[in-house]
Amino acid sequence: TFLILPTVSIQIFSTFACREFDDGTSYLKVDYSIDCNAPSRNFYWYYAVLMGFVYPVGIPLLYYVQLRNAQKKTYLDPGQKALVNKKAWKRQDNNNKEKVEFQMDEEGAEPPAGEEGWGAWEVIESMTEEEAMQCAIYFRSVLEEKHMQVKRISFLYSAYEPWCYYFEVIETVRKLFLTAGLIFFNPGTGSQIVFSLLFSIASMRVYAHYSPFIKSDQDMIAEAAQWSLFFILFGALLIRVNVDNESLQDKTFFDFMMVVVNFMPILIPMLQQLAIVKRMKSVPVLKTVIVQTSTFFGYGEAAELNAATKQIDALKQQFGVTNILPQRAGEPDEETPSGALMNPMRSGGTVLGGGDAAGVEMKK
Repeated sequence: TFLILPTVSIQIFSTFACREFDDGTSYLKVDYSIDCNAPSRNFYWYYAVLMGFVYPVGIPLLYYVQLRNAQKKTYLDPGQKALVNKKAWKRQDNNNKEKVEFQMDEEGAEPPAGEEGWGAWEVIESMTEEEAMQCAIYFRSVLEEKHMQVKRISFLYSAYEPWCYYFEVIETVRKLFLTAGLIFFNPGTGSQIVFSLLFSIASMRVYAHYSPFIKSDQDMIAEAAQWSLFFILFGALLIRVNVDNESLQDKTFFDFMMVVVNFMPILIPMLQQLAIVKRMKSVPVLKTVIVQTSTFFGYGEAAELNAATKQIDALKQQFGVTNILPQRAGEPDEETPSGALMNPMRSGGTVLGGGDAAGVEMKK
């Protein structure tokens, strides 16, 4: 799709692109030594037609048929748009917050607790568009595991939102029009540039309207690439009418703008990553926790001690905690059992849990 299809399609379409001269002769645009009316060219013409059905027509059509057959059984889009404002239950993996599970229950009953390592179920009374997308992606992944024949074509849809599962076909056709499709125009002519401009504007509008990618930063990069392509083509049109040769100052400014436009798809994600890193540095990091439990220093049963130990290990892994301060549940800070580490920053923390069960007070 990215390399072979456009290259091969250009070679195939170039077989049909002939240029007619005033004397009635016609020659191949890519090689003026080949007469388009010569009988020896007929074999290559029929061969190019056959390969045209295999590559520029056959591959997008094959993609569409594969995706459509999978969607007929609701494997690719479980109804993302219909899930908006619906009620659902959601939980997260304790070790990977990006991994989530969803359950739909029309009666509103809470799903049973699952395996160890998952958080508690949280009810979502009315799912937003973002939550509906996550829910649809989860159901799609479940169906993929049950139907491996669908998972084999996941490279066609895995980057897109479930309701845009077909978007790879649109992207493939766009590439063909902007590469092999330009063969039929005389190279460097105004008509070729104007056609490219109009098509890039149309594709830009499609990307802006659908925002098909799962990750919003990919949508931003894709739209930036469309704008970059538009300005490059617009610059080509200006060069065609010699706008860049009006003065030395205009030429310098024009060259500078073309360089900026070409690097725009690279600069935008770099600036976005820098903003993310800066925002992450401003987030406080947990270094100390106070564990409230009746099991430390001889209090409580062994089962409670094991539960508290598992909770401490989970905190160390999840938050990067470096200091654990045991404290018996119900005791004030100044009466921490002998041997506990004293923490002058203990006041004002947040306690998770309570009673005789293991609780956690987290500190920045």
